[in-house]
Amino acid sequence: MTNRKYKMYYDYKKRTNGGFLDAIFLSGIMVSGLILILLSLGGK
Repeated sequence: MTNRKYKMYYDYKKRTNGGFLDAIFLSGIMVSGLILILLSLGGK
């Protein structure tokens, strides 16, 4: 039980440390997706 709790805390800590990079990564995916959608709409 304590091991699972520690693992959850460790994952949360790791996630908060990489939260900024995750935000950049997700925003990059969203922007590239929007560009692809706009290109596909404009190409028709």
